[in-house]
Formats: sequence, structure tokens, C-alpha cells
Amino acid sequence: MVNKFQGTWYVSFERRWGKREYTRATETFPNEREAKKFARAKLAETKKVSAGTLNPHLPKRTIAPAQMLEWLEEPDEDAQKPEKACQREPASSENKLGRPA
Repeated sequence: MVNKFQGTWYVSFERRWGKREYTRATETFPNEREAKKFARAKLAETKKVSAGTLNPHLPKRTIAPAQMLEWLEEPDEDAQKPEKACQREPASSENKLGRPA
């Protein structure tokens, strides 16, 4: 059994198959930032670009072609998560410099 990487985000876009025929293709990405980068590049080629999250990622997001420019302006999901500060409280026998009192 092949273990295929499944990203968190997808970008689906229309690509020309022949003179008059079009087909849709989809790429997956590990995070929203990479998906947006790819979507921006595809918008230069076609206006029919959509995106969203893959199951079981929550919250579920679906971005229609009409919402694409608005989504690209939003801050990335990763940027919205507050980073936890790893600051240790000094023990009662230590001063603020971490040295014994």
C-alpha cells in the first residue's frame, strides 16, 4: 500500500486541454500559505480557481472563484494562531536573572 501525502489545503483550477476543451486539475498543499502562493500564480492563467481545506481538517473552508481575491488578502490561518511564550517563572529561591538568591 502506498502512503500518499495528504495536505491540509487544495487548489483547483481550470486548464486548457485542447483548442476549446478545458479540464480541472487539483493540487494539495501542507498549509494555507503555500495554497495561496499557488492560487496567485494560477490566477494569472485562469480566473476559475477555487480552494479549500481537505477532510478531516477543521474548520472546513471552501473558497469559490468569486471569493478568491478576498481570500488571498486574508491573513494566513497559521499567522492567526497565537504563539505560546516559553517563559519560565523563577523559583522562589532564584532572583529574576535565574541565579540563586
